[in-house]
Amino acid sequence: MTYSIMHMDVSHIDEICNDIKEQYESGVCDCVLFDVHLFPEGIPAIDKATIEMKDYDLFRDKLASMGLECGILIQCTLGHGRPINQVSSFEQYVGLTTGKNSNVYCPYDDGFREYIYEQAKTLAKHNPKEIMLDDDFRLLRGECGCACALHRKAFQEKTGEKVETCEELKDLIFKPSNNRKKYMDAYIQTQKESLLGMARMIRAGIDSVNPKIQGSFCCCNLSTEHGAEIAKIMAGQNNPVILRLNNGRYCANGARLFSNSSYRFAQQKEYVKNDVDYLLAETDTCPQNRYSTPAVFLHSHYVASILEGAKGAKHWITRLASYEPNSGKAYRKILSKHKGMYNELMEINDSIDWKGCRVPLFKKPFFGVESQVSDKGPSIPYFNCWSSNVLERLGLPVYYSTEQGGVTFIDDRAIFGFTDEELIETLKRTVVLSGIAAKNVQERGLGKYLGVSVHEWKGLPTSGEIDTTTKAVFAVQQKAWELRVESEKTKVLSQIYHLKDGVEKIPLFASVTSYDNELGGKTIVFCGTPDTPFTFMEAFSMLNESRKEQFAKILKESGEIPLYYKDDGDLFLKVGKLPNGQLLCAVFNLNFDVMDEVSFVADKTIISVQRMTADGKKESCEFEFEDGVCVVKSVVYPMQPAILFFETK
Repeated sequence: MTYSIMHMDVSHIDEICNDIKEQYESGVCDCVLFDVHLFPEGIPAIDKATIEMKDYDLFRDKLASMGLECGILIQCTLGHGRPINQVSSFEQYVGLTTGKNSNVYCPYDDGFREYIYEQAKTLAKHNPKEIMLDDDFRLLRGECGCACALHRKAFQEKTGEKVETCEELKDLIFKPSNNRKKYMDAYIQTQKESLLGMARMIRAGIDSVNPKIQGSFCCCNLSTEHGAEIAKIMAGQNNPVILRLNNGRYCANGARLFSNSSYRFAQQKEYVKNDVDYLLAETDTCPQNRYSTPAVFLHSHYVASILEGAKGAKHWITRLASYEPNSGKAYRKILSKHKGMYNELMEINDSIDWKGCRVPLFKKPFFGVESQVSDKGPSIPYFNCWSSNVLERLGLPVYYSTEQGGVTFIDDRAIFGFTDEELIETLKRTVVLSGIAAKNVQERGLGKYLGVSVHEWKGLPTSGEIDTTTKAVFAVQQKAWELRVESEKTKVLSQIYHLKDGVEKIPLFASVTSYDNELGGKTIVFCGTPDTPFTFMEAFSMLNESRKEQFAKILKESGEIPLYYKDDGDLFLKVGKLPNGQLLCAVFNLNFDVMDEVSFVADKTIISVQRMTADGKKESCEFEFEDGVCVVKSVVYPMQPAILFFETK
């Protein structure tokens, strides 16, 4: 289930159709979708579908003569928030937190629904293979949802509370009261009902012509904003439910934070996995040229998404503003070259038992409205800073799961996603906490499981941090809290010190501790935060050889790390066990440096190494194994993932 989005430039119809034929034959995609825009403009609203379908018919018929099919992407319905050329008479979206219109229309408006019904009906009359609804179909944007008159009326019907202004509604939802949760739930329900109602109108318009046309949906936000339910409505009669998740890397400033797109896919998958048949990656190169996204970034992003469960992608690899075919050539070439790899990884992915550093996922979605309630949380965990700022750089294996296992890393945001019961279960194994996370555990009355108490430091200036065993010196962790040892069983792994007279290091407080708690787990507390900017000092308390050695020691003691990268260099690593006993190791070189060979520390003897080729087959790799270190003699280029297979004994 792989799609490619195309533009209907009739002046280049022959070239575009030949390109589409080549995309199909080379395995770049299974279906092309031509983008149409149904966002209402004008009074009365312009019949955009009829206008755009004139061009669609030309492309459809030309492709049909070549034995090919095509579909439609409804790229704009509610609106992306861009300036409106001609304002329509329909109710406009009013941001809850801003009280302002946002160049978006409200899906509660009956007139808007009737307009969309007729537009969808028109699309269906032109016999597309599929109709995909794009991701402007959402309400919980930066303004925390729509608080227009129609949504206020729906809220009043649900709660009995009369709200005449946006400000009154905001006060009910955000100000402390015994009914705040009830009000928030009712408000979120109004957002959901308006979207689902509009989705049903779109599907009804399609069904009035042909209920068998396949429909699909592109969700947005980490919550997916009811993505599975909308995808089910859109699917059509006896069709699979297809949902593109929201894990794009738009105009990424290099490879840093690469793992965030993996985290986002994994978290959204957790919310919808039981209700969707096919999950697609958001491999959008927007604005569709290599000034924005290198081809190797597209490739790496797709491989990483497949490893989290993607069974296809919505590729956006073609310029839309103008006919600029050269901008898509490198994308097509790399996708075609690796189609065998993609297919093979999709086949084996569900059988991989991931190992290593567990980044926790949550079963209940955060909609964004909740983050406005308190300065302390729960803020939306759009990413986990342990994985994005530390683990993905150090080559320590990362995986994402709700299930207990591995070594769990909890940062400043993630802690607010845990119930007390879930937290206690997590503390039965090895867990690594940031200072703020540990403070939250303490505030819940669970501090006895930490081995330390967490306090604001009010003493001498902090000068540095020193490992109590190796005597290695680090920069002070950012936003450091004082850790006071509360048990004889607490081990101090490193300390914060004050440098007196430029010579004497005076110990101030523990900065990293380890404690075997009464639940049977091991609690590791770092005094600071991994949530750091990438600047000279802040990030590099964590990103250095000595700190990596400290992490490696902690992880090896847990017995949960079968393999990790030995050397320096930015390397995102995923390690899992296959049913045949082999270890699969996905290596993403986030450096600009070519790795001529890659060294791994292994907990077992490695007796063979293979590497997946671009066509999905395996070839043997030369390697050396000595004293627990495996040196794989195979080149790993920047942002061109290597999929390795280790056999151990």
